[in-house]
Amino acid sequence: MHPTCRASDGQEATGGPEVWCRAVAVMGSLMATPEEGSWTSVYAAVSPALEGVGGRYLYNEKETRSLAITYDRKLQRQLWARSCQLTGTADVTQDALSG
Repeated sequence: MHPTCRASDGQEATGGPEVWCRAVAVMGSLMATPEEGSWTSVYAAVSPALEGVGGRYLYNEKETRSLAITYDRKLQRQLWARSCQLTGTADVTQDALSG
């Protein structure tokens, strides 16, 4: 049994703990281990090939493009502004990005 499989109100709404535990087991078999999942981050942090390089999207230790929506400048500004609002942080980029 998965360590997070226990009865809860949320699980009852989705078919009970038995269904939830079976779903977790199936998903777990398809997911990377924590070690596998962290490898690209470790690679980006310690690889001499990436020394001084930033602003890149890596997948399995290779630079690749992220989803097209992530390049939408208007959406980026809206997300940043909303994040600042939710965290109570001043949006110091507002003037710089408005042009």
